[in-house]
Amino acid sequence: MIGYRRIDTVTRQVIRKMVTQMQQVMRAKQPGREYAGHATINKTLTVLKGMLSYAVSIDQLATNPAHGIKELPEEPQRMVTAWPMPTIEKVAAEALAHAETLPEFQRAQQASWQPQRDYTIIMLAALTGLRQSELLGLTWECVDGAWLHVTHKLD
Repeated sequence: MIGYRRIDTVTRQVIRKMVTQMQQVMRAKQPGREYAGHATINKTLTVLKGMLSYAVSIDQLATNPAHGIKELPEEPQRMVTAWPMPTIEKVAAEALAHAETLPEFQRAQQASWQPQRDYTIIMLAALTGLRQSELLGLTWECVDGAWLHVTHKLD
């Protein structure tokens, strides 16, 4: 059973109608958004396809009626464009050397590690594509070998 419907009565038209109804509900909740709810609808469709595939594998259905139904386009992800590496290195080196150009009273107020910290933040930002708030919110628990898991940011 799927809801109040026997599984062998589910057709491709029923699934398409379900997707259309879900789109209408999501658009009503978020008017003006082109991709409103598409990710949620696609997840639901994936679960439904898996369930119907299982029904085929245990001979409850002859074919999967959800097979061939395309997922909805989702909102484009943030694209990161990078500066060329020599430019990144130049900017980071300028941050490192900036402390030497400060007046004596400002140098006295700075911690000795501040130029190195600024250099590290610039290099990490340029090489990972993270935003400043994401970088400043990183902890060692977020670093897993070659992966960074950004779960929160510093406000």
